[in-house]
Amino acid sequence: MCVINMRGTLVFPILLLTLIFVGLIHPFQTRSLNGFRIDKEIIVFAEDEASNVTKLPMIIIELENGSLVNFSSVDEALIQIYGGKLVLDAIKNVNISLFEEYGAYIKNETESISYVPALKVFYQKLSPELLKEYENYTGQIVPVSEGDYIFNRYGDNYPRIALYGKIPYFNITVLNTTSNTTEEQNILKAGPEIFLLIYARIETNETLNVILNYTRSITERFEGEVYALVIDITNSFNISSYSLEETFPNGLIMWDNYTETIVGMNGTFEAFTINCTYDIPLIVILDSDGLIWFKTLGLFDADQLATYISMYINKGAESLPLYPILAVVPKDPYAGKSCKVYIIVGFGFGNITEAKLSYSLLDANNKTIYRTSKPISVSPDTLTYTIESLDNRTRWITLNATIVTTYGVFRSEVFVYQVQYEEKKERGPIEEILPIVYAVIALIVILGISIKVYRKYFGK
Repeated sequence: MCVINMRGTLVFPILLLTLIFVGLIHPFQTRSLNGFRIDKEIIVFAEDEASNVTKLPMIIIELENGSLVNFSSVDEALIQIYGGKLVLDAIKNVNISLFEEYGAYIKNETESISYVPALKVFYQKLSPELLKEYENYTGQIVPVSEGDYIFNRYGDNYPRIALYGKIPYFNITVLNTTSNTTEEQNILKAGPEIFLLIYARIETNETLNVILNYTRSITERFEGEVYALVIDITNSFNISSYSLEETFPNGLIMWDNYTETIVGMNGTFEAFTINCTYDIPLIVILDSDGLIWFKTLGLFDADQLATYISMYINKGAESLPLYPILAVVPKDPYAGKSCKVYIIVGFGFGNITEAKLSYSLLDANNKTIYRTSKPISVSPDTLTYTIESLDNRTRWITLNATIVTTYGVFRSEVFVYQVQYEEKKERGPIEEILPIVYAVIALIVILGISIKVYRKYFGK
């Protein structure tokens, strides 16, 4: 187990927060408390401060200037971050209480809580049933351990979020071919904008091949803007058997104990996990400033992950609350029939306030039969729209959509789908005469039966 219990190290901040909540200490004042000197400004963000004065915070954020910012839910913290009131560059450390413990605390099942570095946690979105059970929790997103994440204990997994914290460096030990000696390098200073870390238990060539193929399918889309590290957490795979330049041009394969960051004693894998679960690959994505903004277990869908990376390259952390439109999909499009269209979105934050859909119908020669003159409003709740009828000549349908959220706008690419239709077959001479032949045969049969019946009952 590599749980980091920060109860002891947080006695001072918790006592300090308690005093502030009851009004004994004010910002910028310096007082003595049980032998400690208090020189830090304390900031409390809460939508309803009166309802939070008796609660210990779920999240304690230390800023670069030494201030502490405290929140009673993940959602409250994200509102401040995504709204620009709490700047990510100003955050130094994030410590957080796992929901297993904090949930028990807000239900009065325990009187104290402990904290772990947010780098170690994963996030889930509470299911509707649990939202009712934890009605005293002021948000929907909760921090969990990897075990809870794997089994979706609290709801759907939520990997894309600006609340993991950041690391000041990520060092790797590499061989200097010129001097034939090893040296440490901080990859965050290497030039690429995005770093993709994949931790896995690599024990066979087949395992490495799968991971390399997956990783290349992402990095090759970004022309050097994304650098990947495939990290063997067994620290034993024979890496030298691979020609890295040919098989992995935008990355490196290495042992975990050849990596180092501020948290973790033997390598970096345990810096990003609570219980050091080794059996499932761990994906961590960070930027050149060391900000962790995506973390999940398992090989996440490569196309969707590439979408998030592309958004981050274009807009940085401002992209994190935006819901990307992953696809606009028609269900069983059939000429002459109605068709239901679905707008499929990825992970984002905040409310979707507006959704618009545009479409066009094309014939077999790609000539436009119909095109929406202006975007059609779609329910933000269902993100679905039903086209009453596709023209009988329709062979292709193009779809694109726009969604407006609390934090911005996302416009999709154009998606093209083939439309099904009933194909009429040309009938030959035999097929033309067959109905007549069948009718004559049926007439003969009926006539024969009628004659037999007449002779039986009336022929005497």
